Amino acid sequence: MGLIQCSLYAQNDSIDLIETIGPEVSIEGVLSASTILLTKSSDNSVCDPLSQQIGIQIQTQGGPYLRTALYRGQSARHMAILWEGVNIQNSFNGTYDLGLIPSILFSNSKWFDGGQSANVGTAAMSGALMLAYDNSQPLISAGLKFSDQGNRRINFRVHQKSGRLFQTLQASLLDNENAFRYQSRDTIARRRNSDHNQLDLTYRASVQWSNSMSTNINYWYQDLERMLSPSTIASNLAYQKDRNHRFSIGHDWQWSPKLYWSTKLAFMNEYIGYMQPGIESLAESNIVNFNSKLKINGYVDHLIGVAIRYENGELVDTINPSFKSFFPERITSAVYYKGTVKIDKTTISLSLRQESIDDDVQRPIGQLALKFDQFDRLSYTLNLGRHYSYPGFNDLYWPTGGNPDLITEKSWQIEGGISIYGLIVKVYKINTSDKILWAPNEQAVWTPENISSTESSGFEIKYNGKLNIRKNIGVTLIPMVNYNHTVNSTEGVNKGNELLYNPKFKFRLRGVFQYKQISLSIDRSYTGRRFQTLDNKDKLDPYNLLSAELNYKWNKDQKYSAEIYLGARNIFDETFELVSFFPQPLRTIYIGFIFSI
Repeated sequence: MGLIQCSLYAQNDSIDLIETIGPEVSIEGVLSASTILLTKSSDNSVCDPLSQQIGIQIQTQGGPYLRTALYRGQSARHMAILWEGVNIQNSFNGTYDLGLIPSILFSNSKWFDGGQSANVGTAAMSGALMLAYDNSQPLISAGLKFSDQGNRRINFRVHQKSGRLFQTLQASLLDNENAFRYQSRDTIARRRNSDHNQLDLTYRASVQWSNSMSTNINYWYQDLERMLSPSTIASNLAYQKDRNHRFSIGHDWQWSPKLYWSTKLAFMNEYIGYMQPGIESLAESNIVNFNSKLKINGYVDHLIGVAIRYENGELVDTINPSFKSFFPERITSAVYYKGTVKIDKTTISLSLRQESIDDDVQRPIGQLALKFDQFDRLSYTLNLGRHYSYPGFNDLYWPTGGNPDLITEKSWQIEGGISIYGLIVKVYKINTSDKILWAPNEQAVWTPENISSTESSGFEIKYNGKLNIRKNIGVTLIPMVNYNHTVNSTEGVNKGNELLYNPKFKFRLRGVFQYKQISLSIDRSYTGRRFQTLDNKDKLDPYNLLSAELNYKWNKDQKYSAEIYLGARNIFDETFELVSFFPQPLRTIYIGFIFSI
């Protein structure tokens, strides 16, 4: 759990820095916020603002392919993605495609860095992304976006208030060709067969029964189809179709100024269809999640809660007779506690969690956080915790190699930080054991085992600087430096080698220049080399990227507003790969428009 919070609020891409440090309870009442994402109208998905957070590496083969996040040497399966307090990471493979989450629909999302297992449960060893709506947006808004890759996006939002009822309907429609340019030997080629069509609908309703009681309903529907073009050395085109329903209902009751109760029930039905020659894999999962918590404020603030999660699934292949279908299910129950006390200048926060999987009681875990405010602009933080991640259904039950004897992945993490006059420095150490690794056995069958352990250490430095030259002229500079050294500590020939795709060094400089309603943002980033084989003999080269965006916003009598933006990514046509033989786009130009009342 990261204790240094840096909050960025943006309009017209201008940035007002509000620096707060320490364990601040979020709207979910469980987490301590680390960073509020800086989202823009031009963002394609939550990958864009996440990639601008210090130390996060977005990993993808490009175009319509899966996008995941690596952080502090932990893999994609170790990051929780929370919607209405429920982790929506896939029950089968433990990952969720971040590229499928439109940031324009969840523009108040938060990123919580560092382990969060004691707060949210399994699969949060590297952190948690909490998806959240922005209730302060206009009553009606609509937007269009186009890019030279043949990509188009339409979005709209309608908000209504009628007596005690508040309703919000949002929609985002993508029609993407992903026909980007890339370097192919000595020529410039254009990517084809990468279409991605997606519809997202969200509905949110709240009934305010009284000043102290409300009921909330949320629904999120996704429907998408995409063509997965092959690498530059293959020809097997694949096709994927997803359809997801997510529904939640919750009730909040402020009994008194010191007593608050909240309960929420969520249901999710998720379907993934994957087709390529010889394979037609259909996976469907259902999740029912119940969470109830009581918060008691006093000299010590107490939060006590219970959570029950039931999940089942079905994985079949309709054309491959050798594939044996399986139908897994699991019940996870938990009781958790968080206590926070402030003594003079010191804030102490303790989180505890006890879980069981079916009838198997897990080892209790805990997290301790300390913050010392020496004076207004100087704070020190220390965080120590134990974290965990359960095996996925594929790990346990895959027909040709699943291992039902797998145990939980575990890690110890310690982090210290200092914040002084806008400069934020964090250092950390992570030891992970029983890591699940898929490898061929003596019969050449790929199967997972708890045979891997890793050691990770590093530091993160960020400075927030803002200069107001005149009343209508401002400059904001945000440099970020990240160093991470994660190695395999398992006995064997690869002991001491670095993990795959994990950059050891990253640097980013973001500048925003504003004059009245016009702003120009410039983003320069450097990502160091990354190994892509366990023996560290094969690596991907470092790369530099430069992006820029020009934005103009017009307001009329505080009732109407219009925004237009023009931007470019990878301005200097840098050639780079995140996975071998899957080139990333060269320069991309985009333009967009938003109207609000």
